[in-house]
Amino acid sequence: PVDLINSGIADKAKGYADKMTFQTKLGPGLAGMVHGMSRGKGRLWRLVVPFVRTPYNIIVSAFEFSPLAFAQNDVQKALSNGGRDAAVAYARMGIGTTIMGSALALAAAGMVTGAGPDDENERRLWLAQGRQPYSIKIGDKWVQYNRFDPMGTIFGIAADLYDLAGYINDGDISKVGSALVTSIALNVTDKTFLQGVTDFSEAVSKPDRFMARYVNGFAATAVPNIAAQSARWMDPYQREARNFLDTVKSRIPVMREQLAKRIGITGDPVAENSATGLTMGAKVTPAQDNPLIDAMLRLGVSKGMPSRDIVIGKVRRELTTEDYGPMAQFVQKARFDALTPLTQSPRFQALQQGSPEAARALLEQGWDAIGSRARMAYIFQHPDVMQRAQAKGTAKSLAAKYQEQGR
Repeated sequence: PVDLINSGIADKAKGYADKMTFQTKLGPGLAGMVHGMSRGKGRLWRLVVPFVRTPYNIIVSAFEFSPLAFAQNDVQKALSNGGRDAAVAYARMGIGTTIMGSALALAAAGMVTGAGPDDENERRLWLAQGRQPYSIKIGDKWVQYNRFDPMGTIFGIAADLYDLAGYINDGDISKVGSALVTSIALNVTDKTFLQGVTDFSEAVSKPDRFMARYVNGFAATAVPNIAAQSARWMDPYQREARNFLDTVKSRIPVMREQLAKRIGITGDPVAENSATGLTMGAKVTPAQDNPLIDAMLRLGVSKGMPSRDIVIGKVRRELTTEDYGPMAQFVQKARFDALTPLTQSPRFQALQQGSPEAARALLEQGWDAIGSRARMAYIFQHPDVMQRAQAKGTAKSLAAKYQEQGR
């Protein structure tokens, strides 16, 4: 009989099992850092980075399936050993490179997405087409692939590289390296296991935009995640959560449905496309065909939702969440009802071909003019909206005054 322990077979089997489940032990330097995060004040960092070993091994495994594998010590060691180890290393790099090539071809055909637009308005338009970050189009559905690591990471890096290549001028080779680094960073930080790091860095770098959302979301994690997932599965719509209490409600079944529906760029409520066990945790959204959105993205028309503020007696007041939704729905419907037939007309399509700048200016002017008239018409038909905005503004002013006096 074979002595499994003394022959080393058991150790090799354990090492292979750890590698396949991304549980390989961390190196001394990284292990020491994780140990420091578990002691004293370092424990606070574990709230931001709760998991280290599995995410690190997933990322390392993904790079083993790419030309970048040559830079890894384990791969260099395998290549120097020769034989089976070198053959496996070369095979992984070949498979990964082939997959990256396929992803680039699919991205060029519009069948694969990367991180998506960074501009907030452009991103709303992009999402309204049914697209999702790091997704592949299968039939009439967009299916997220970034949950299927390590190949999801390879696919995502290739898709981001294709998107970033559009911003590199002909012959400007110096930017290729930075584009590669950016594509890797975009893909890695999108992973669910690094969401805490991403959210924290956004809150620190752009506190005016993300700090309140980060604090509210962090505090709301007191509600168990299983309850939050159940709430999303039971509710077909996304909800407006603009403060801490609303964020907590959005994670509790039934109570979530008390919040106002989030209105999308087209004026319709935004659907909640939660991942399910049937899709192994990947979100699936139906592809949407909208002529106006297609034209706006093609021409670079970056327009979004109406402002939440109205001017009352030269004073800017913010609408309540309950009033903003119906107003936004009314304004966006008016815009799409008027401009969609325009983009489908032969004259406009000829204008796009002959003078894209003129076509873009026409859409921008139409969007602003129709939105302004629709907004005024809605407020005229609903005078109580102004009263509630005035009351909200007065309450905020009094709260700020009392807070100042209390200092």
